[in-house]
Amino acid sequence: APHWEADLSTELPELPGDLVLDQIPAGLWLHRRRVGSVTDLAYSVPTDDAHPSLILSHPGEEPLHRDELAQAVAAIPALAADRCVFTPYGQSPIVDGPVGPVVADVLGRAVHVRTGLPLCAPAGQRAVVTIDQKGLPRWRTFARELWHAPRSGAPRPVDWVNPCPEVLDTPAGAATFALGNNWVVEVVQAGLWIRPEQLREPADWIRGLPVDVNRCAVVIGAPQAAESTPPGHVIADVLEKLPIDARKRA
Repeated sequence: APHWEADLSTELPELPGDLVLDQIPAGLWLHRRRVGSVTDLAYSVPTDDAHPSLILSHPGEEPLHRDELAQAVAAIPALAADRCVFTPYGQSPIVDGPVGPVVADVLGRAVHVRTGLPLCAPAGQRAVVTIDQKGLPRWRTFARELWHAPRSGAPRPVDWVNPCPEVLDTPAGAATFALGNNWVVEVVQAGLWIRPEQLREPADWIRGLPVDVNRCAVVIGAPQAAESTPPGHVIADVLEKLPIDARKRA
């Protein structure tokens, strides 16, 4: 049993309206009463021994409102709520905006938020996958978990994968890999940012671009960056060797 299970051993109170807070193997699932089959993907999310997941909404239902989210978090034992990793289920689980900024603002503290639903491939590898409006897996995100602070600029990746380990073998910072010729590729929540290594301005709005469940964004260049020739052959190599689910949706 995961360490946090004891924190959720008490019976959870019923929520008002059509809201349901279900216990699932990975933690908790906040959704409306119209969905909840045990064959749902929410029950396939693998258990993290250290942190329970709080899965938000369902692609086939009306998104949650921030006050409904606040009611649900207030119903969870404090120790478990502090450990929760907020996990979006679908493109727009919260009607008021992207999950990270809304949850951080509601709780008034920094939170950890995933970019999709954690799932296991048949061979056992784990990935974080976007889920479309029909409830189908689309593409595996590279920035898997983000740290969001209230009213801050861009989120900070705390868990990411190398999108192309065959080519990107030289780290150049957090979630960043060298391309050569003073260019790098940075993993952002929406996909990849191919940019000059030195930036004249932070351009945090690029890091804050939300995830699109159907599209892997590849942002190239940076505002007011010094003019330098990008290493085109290396960039082409990276794009050609991206995982096929991301490459088809780039």
